Amino acid sequence: MTGVFWQQLPGITLSNDDLTATSLNHNYAAVATIGRSSGKWYWEVVLSDNLAMIGVTSVTTGVKVWNTVNHRGYFSDGKKWSGASGVAYANTFIIGDTISILMDLDNGTLEFWKNGVSQGVAFNDLKSLGMIYPTHGSGAASTASTVTANFGKKTFRYKMPSGYERYQGYENKILLSSGDKAYSLMKKFSDNLIAIMTSNTTPAGKASASSIYSNNYGAWKAFDRLDDQFLWASTSKIGWLAYEFFKPVVIAKYTLLANSAELTQAPKNWKFEGSNDGVNWTVLDAQTNQVGWQSGMKREFVIINKKSFIQYRVNVTDNNGSSLLSIRGFEMYNYEINPDKLAIISNQSEQTFIRYGMDLLVDIDLFNGVLSVETKDNVLSSGKTYEHTIDMSKRRVDKITLS
Repeated sequence: MTGVFWQQLPGITLSNDDLTATSLNHNYAAVATIGRSSGKWYWEVVLSDNLAMIGVTSVTTGVKVWNTVNHRGYFSDGKKWSGASGVAYANTFIIGDTISILMDLDNGTLEFWKNGVSQGVAFNDLKSLGMIYPTHGSGAASTASTVTANFGKKTFRYKMPSGYERYQGYENKILLSSGDKAYSLMKKFSDNLIAIMTSNTTPAGKASASSIYSNNYGAWKAFDRLDDQFLWASTSKIGWLAYEFFKPVVIAKYTLLANSAELTQAPKNWKFEGSNDGVNWTVLDAQTNQVGWQSGMKREFVIINKKSFIQYRVNVTDNNGSSLLSIRGFEMYNYEINPDKLAIISNQSEQTFIRYGMDLLVDIDLFNGVLSVETKDNVLSSGKTYEHTIDMSKRRVDKITLS
């Protein structure tokens, strides 16, 4: 058995290649085989019973976790639990429903979907748990509960949101090898590409918006990086905020910072868009039901984008309840390989590929010649790996693109 699946633990019955788990009662919890401490991850579970709790845990023994601080979960009665009692959170769920789990460990948030519809961010303190694992258990003291998980080995029922990875995690990764050692170029994002603005047009680029509440709340105030009372605010609960670079750039991540004094003005539903003429806009990311903003909370969104645009905007179609829309901060980043961070890998296990493997979407620049490439494949744990041997001594190739 390879990949991510449910562990065989006391009180847990497994089937379907260990992807279907039955918890005898709420004293026992199913726990996945692999945990995470960073990154943005997505998986789905389908319910076979009306009583269930779905979530994450930092405890791997399979004992009762649903009413402890080691657990963050969504129960079939619509409540969320992170301790000794539950509180109202979202819709109830029943047999046949699909619950999607969106675990953002970079920002510490946990969000659930029911049948493809976001129920909102349930928790924003995941970083306090350390290494955490998907979990499932029964919602009743004397009733069993069964779910089937899809960690990403099969096609998901609902579209995985942009910026997230399937929890299975090992696909489309590579390591570089030389002799008996393997290497990885560590990934990083650039610094914020937007200048520290002092007006809509200085010192560089151009800030603009669909409307402004007053001159004190101009578009550029979202880009001044100041923590003061002035920020961008529109005249209604919808609108757009844009920035134009002096030349086209590729954006791979953006962040939004809410108005700490008026959290109901924070964006809830929006599209992140790019354009090269200010008329035709390409949707690069879409977010819905972004609720639960807190003072000082900055949310980041990693997107899959390889196309350059000169203008980018966040186009908000709803906020969190106020008659006005506001954004305290708006940042954009591109994606880089860090040439100063060459990691030497001691082994080529599956966990090594998951943790250190480079994404196949990136480009790798080589500064030596390449004569030929020898290819062979073999099986490494969860899937097939392909090994490419390159003779770099006789012929120059400036760039190898992996896609």
